[in-house]
Amino acid sequence: MAVTGEYIEQDPVYLIEKDYKIIAFYSFALKNKQLEALFIDPDYIGKGIGKLLWFDLLGKAKELNLKEFTLESEPYAEGFYLKMGAKKIGYTSSTVFRNLPLMKVKVI
Repeated sequence: MAVTGEYIEQDPVYLIEKDYKIIAFYSFALKNKQLEALFIDPDYIGKGIGKLLWFDLLGKAKELNLKEFTLESEPYAEGFYLKMGAKKIGYTSSTVFRNLPLMKVKVI
């Protein structure tokens, strides 16, 4: 996924900056009702940024009238998503020849 001007015009992208540097962001692909990306700079992992992003994205999902959305989890992030309330619903293939956990989140 390339986050270009065209992408940003079509689908919402939200970010956190610190000292003029993007340290985290997430984006939704509204057409597919999917969390397209959630990224945290490795220097900020384990410092509460993921939880902050998660609660913000749930609020944005409500604003966007999403009742639920899916996400393709990086295998190492699967535990985080499960802890945040996502449910594994299967697997999906990746362009790097591995299966990724496919998850669903109900927006309450």
